[in-house]
This record gives sequence, C-alpha cells and structure tokens, in this order.
Amino acid sequence: MRRPQGGASSSPWSFLSSGGAGPSREVKLFHLLALCIGILLGYTWVSFALGSSRSQWRHAHLVPVRSSEAFGGLEGGSGGAISDLGGRASAGTTAAPEKERRKPERVAGEGGSKRPKSAKEEKKRSIFKSIATSLSSAQKQGKKTGRKYHMVVTTDSAVYNSWQVQVCYYWYKRMKELHPDSDLGGFTRLLHTGRPDELMDLIPTVVVEPEPPEKHRGYKVLNRPWAFQQFLEKTNITEDYIFMSEPDHLMLKPMPNWATETMAAAFPFHYMKARDDPKHAPLIAHFNDKNVSLDKIFPTGNSPVIISKRQMLKVAPVWRDLAFRIDTYKPSKEYWGWVLEMWAFTISCSQQDPPVEFELHPEFMLQTPWDRTDKINACDEGSNGCALKDGHILHFTYGIDFDEAGESIYGKTDENGRIVLGTYRFDKREFTIHYPTLDTVKLLDHPTIKKESPLSYRQVEMIREAIAAGMRVTTNRHGSRRLLRE
Repeated sequence: MRRPQGGASSSPWSFLSSGGAGPSREVKLFHLLALCIGILLGYTWVSFALGSSRSQWRHAHLVPVRSSEAFGGLEGGSGGAISDLGGRASAGTTAAPEKERRKPERVAGEGGSKRPKSAKEEKKRSIFKSIATSLSSAQKQGKKTGRKYHMVVTTDSAVYNSWQVQVCYYWYKRMKELHPDSDLGGFTRLLHTGRPDELMDLIPTVVVEPEPPEKHRGYKVLNRPWAFQQFLEKTNITEDYIFMSEPDHLMLKPMPNWATETMAAAFPFHYMKARDDPKHAPLIAHFNDKNVSLDKIFPTGNSPVIISKRQMLKVAPVWRDLAFRIDTYKPSKEYWGWVLEMWAFTISCSQQDPPVEFELHPEFMLQTPWDRTDKINACDEGSNGCALKDGHILHFTYGIDFDEAGESIYGKTDENGRIVLGTYRFDKREFTIHYPTLDTVKLLDHPTIKKESPLSYRQVEMIREAIAAGMRVTTNRHGSRRLLRE
C-alpha cells in the first residue's frame, strides 16, 4: 500500500499536495468542495422533511375555531360582519379580527391519540411514518371540506318572506348543530331589495340590486337570476357548491352533496316534464337557441338545486336573459305562468357548452299534504329498484286541512265551489301581512293526524318551535322591531 510522502506523521491535508502521481491539486480540491456541498444539501433536505412532517401533522390534527363559512363573517350565526355588495355594514355588527377567527383549537388526533407534548418527542417518530400519516389525514380533511355546499335563500323584506326565512334559518342552525360532519356549509340570505333591512344582524345577509320595476312588473321572482349573478360575481364564499333554496324550506336532515363539477343535483317536478305535455315542446323550441334534445331539458327548477359555482356562473346570465324573454312572450307567459322562471332555469342549463345535466333525487324534498311521512319511496332510473329513503327538505308551500276526524280534505269544495277549510289546518298565506304566533299557529293535535300524516304534524311543530325560540317581528321600517316570544 502506498503511503503519503512524509510517513505516518504527515498532515491530514497532505493529500492536497500536487506531488506524485494521480489527480492534480485543483481536481482534488474540486472533489472536496463537491462533497461538502452534497453533505450540506442532504442535511437541508432532512431538516425540511422533519419540519414539513411536523407542520402537516399539526395541520391534520388541529381543528380551527369555527370561523367564517362564507365571506367576511357569514358564518351560520348572528353577530358576524354582514354587508351588501356596495360595502355597507349593518349597524351594530363588527367583523372578528382575522387572527382571532383563525386561531386553532387543540383537540385529540385521529384514533384518540393526543398531540405530542414536545418537539423532542415528535422527533422520535419515524419520519416516513409521520409523513404518510399526515398526508393521509390532510387528504381526508381536504376531501371533506371540498364537498360542502353553501345554502343561499333569495328573499325580499316583506313580512310574508321575513317570517319564513327566520324559520328556515332556525332549522339550518339546528341541523348544523345536530350534524356537524355533514356537507352542509354556510348560509346566506340573498336580499334583492338594494338596501339593508331589520334582519341584517340576525341572519347572514348579502344585499344585491333588484331588477327595475319595468322589467319584473310585479313578478318579483324574476329578481332571482340577477341576484344569483351578482352574488357569484362579487363575493367569494369558501364552498365550491351552491345549494339554491327558498324561505319555505325546512331542513329535516342535511343531504349529502350529490353534485359534481360536471353534474348538478335537483328535485324532479312532475309538472316540468317536457315530453308529458304536447304544449311544452313548441314553447321550448322558441327559446331553444342551440336546438338541444328535449331529453336535455330536465324536469326541475332552480330550487332545490345543488350546483357547482363554476357551472352556476355560466348559467346565471343566460337564465336572467331567458326569464325576461319567456315573461314577455305572450304564449309562454300565459301557459307557463308562475313557473316560467323555472322553465327559464332548466332551458338555460341546456344551452351551456356542454349542457348542464342533473342527477334527480325525489328524496331531496318532501311536500305536505302529499307526503305523509318523512320518508319517500324513491325509485332509481334503469330498473335498479326502489328504496324507502329519508327526505331532506320539507317544503310547506301547500295548505294543509284536516276535518274533525283527522282526515285530509285538501282541495275539497262545497256545493257553491268554495274551498272548505279544515278544523285542523295551516296555510302560510294566512300570514302574508301579519307574523305567526303560538296563538295563531295551532298544533294539529289529533291522534289520526299524528298516526296517518305525521309529517304534517311535524311541519307545524317545527314552525312553532322556531317561533318559540324568538322570532323578530319586522315592520319594514329601519330601527323599529321587537322580538316575538309568546
């Protein structure tokens, strides 16, 4: 074995000497420099991996304090910063500081394991096991968050809609409490009056401009497409999906997010089937600018619907345009009447490229008195059979009337053609200009109703519960209000 010149006592750096055979001193120096750089890079990578692992572990095992689920304070509870699109804030409301809203709360990790007490203990964990566990948890958390939908209810400030939306919001909050892990996200009351009202500090609200009176001509439902267009273009909610709802929708159980980025989800209305009525086809053809098949005109309206924000941004302006075209075309105005805006929505979806298609769910919504229980026999297309499924939304648009024996008499008339009112009844239209109270909304307290039509009984019970919790009586005049507890 050849030894360096100078024997055993030679300096450890003597190999850099250029004497003797072998690589030159410059080449050796270059090799040493490359070795040092390699060691430094390796150390940096290991440090980064350890740091990332700990950071991801913390992210996966810490749950943030409940903060804004919408934008600027719309978080499914009163007291948030609630404003219109012009930047006006409602009186008496302030936004929580960003730092405070995002402050994390420590909880137990997955499987009941607690967060390590110190960084020293964390280092003892295997780096690869830690990274794998952290990434898996983060992916699960991200998937869950990304499937949430934001509930949006369009309304004006009239008494008729104001009491209904308060009942609607009460049951939204109850469902959030009872089902915290559901796909139900934030809530927005979309107020298309152009100015704040007396419920601004009670319900998360966004104010948008209405259509000019000469356009809607008293049919205020035509404000809905323009309201959604403004909402989507000028706000930034955190959810990727919109659940379009109405004031007379009571949530029985949060539905899963059936929608995808390319497929919306909706309730099928029997009177919206394009092929069932020969008068529909020529009317649809008048507005079917892209000449799509009638099979692409789905039997639904705009509510209840879950749809991605991306799709809805494209649909909204077409929906708005079609709504006015249908309203000003005499044949469609006369035949479609109060559902013309629903036809405008489903036709506008068909005019997209590609057309927006819908997965239809009969269990999406129940309607009294036709639905007697909170379950529905939903049959899948393609002969996959039928199943008894839980209903998710209770729509109380129809009046309910029962006689003294507890039998439904909805639609019954006397010999003079006048509607017969039931001994046990509820109709939201009786509270058009006056708020409902516990004295005016009576329980359908009859054993036959409870047994044969428990959903009707439950409907009135839910409305009474919301009233008893404290319903604000508005006057449509700023600064004048009181809380109803009777």
